[in-house]
Amino acid sequence: MSGLIKWFSSDDTGSPVLSNAWDIVTDLLDTCLVTGYNHRAIASVAISSGVATLTFNTNHSYKQFQVINITGSIYNALNSEFKILGVTTNTVEFEVELPDLIETGTLSASLAPLGWSKPFSDLGKAVYQAKNFAENPFYLRVDGTKDPIYPETYTRFAKVGILESCIGIDDILGTQSPFNQSAPDRNWVGQGAYGGWAKWKYAIGDGSISDSVTPAAGVRQWFLVGDDSTFYLVIRASTNTNFEIPYGFGAIQTNGAPKPFLLSEMSYNAWNNNISATTPLTTPAQQWVASLYDYTGTLANTTSFKLISGFGNVSSGATANATKPDPTFGYHLSPFYMVDPNNYILGELPLVQCCINNATSEVSGAMYQGDGVNYMIRRYRTQFSSTATQGALFFKIYEG
Repeated sequence: MSGLIKWFSSDDTGSPVLSNAWDIVTDLLDTCLVTGYNHRAIASVAISSGVATLTFNTNHSYKQFQVINITGSIYNALNSEFKILGVTTNTVEFEVELPDLIETGTLSASLAPLGWSKPFSDLGKAVYQAKNFAENPFYLRVDGTKDPIYPETYTRFAKVGILESCIGIDDILGTQSPFNQSAPDRNWVGQGAYGGWAKWKYAIGDGSISDSVTPAAGVRQWFLVGDDSTFYLVIRASTNTNFEIPYGFGAIQTNGAPKPFLLSEMSYNAWNNNISATTPLTTPAQQWVASLYDYTGTLANTTSFKLISGFGNVSSGATANATKPDPTFGYHLSPFYMVDPNNYILGELPLVQCCINNATSEVSGAMYQGDGVNYMIRRYRTQFSSTATQGALFFKIYEG
């Protein structure tokens, strides 16, 4: 069973800043996955009928359905993590199993991280491991450094990959994905005019159609949602365009066995080629999902897995989707399913849903409720073009 769903946003107080600099993607991941942020002193806590109200002396800036971690209470049951159900400017409310009481003192709160670990790291590089090792025993390696042969001023990105085992930050000798047998270090080491393979791009030149255009200075917006075994990161890679790109790493369960997935831009193209911001979440069945083993347990890290939804190869919430929402119940949503190279369904991706309707009228960051589940909507565009596909993804942030 996965843990609490937690979400974070670039407009949170104290959130990590994502700019057009190199070596900074791991700072964002460290903060959301490992350490947390926005630490604040609590003036008082009052519990009545199982509902706790925290009062702060200033604007706390926490948001509904985020998860806070409380420390410093004399009651052990309060020194824990809680899903925020109600907010005002200087209070938050959540449910807790304690009798009615009032407490003041040296209590503090912060946004709780996903609880992942970072067993290995170096400047701009890190290896992350999920808290729930039983559901996701694999490693995510992130290399946000600039390759020595890659031009300093081009599109900024981090190289990412799945490792089955790892004993150090530069251990890339074991089973991994993506992988090419004839060029085993292709994903990590630049060659000629090629740099990287599975990429999380986070700073792209405004209005650009080429990685060779310098990204503008400025802060990039981002959103991260996850639990103790899976997370998704959505980045607005341009400073002035609705150009959000969804990435992700996690695991699904197939007949009791965990199968990893990595969602990225899978492109091994020369630097001056057109930008492809396509990931498997934006164009199902048309982009690689990196993974390791197929349905039978056979190693398949050199070939492509894919996503489909219950609606087929539909781009979620896209402009071209003609099916209308239900007048009473709203949008029609379906899980995304991961399919192996032999076209066996391995299972459904956690926390994210595909929408068969046109949801492009929604604002990125809007909340939506359906069937007792609260979602955060994130808009995307697959290319830097006025004619490119636009759509919307629905990420689960609360169920209860």
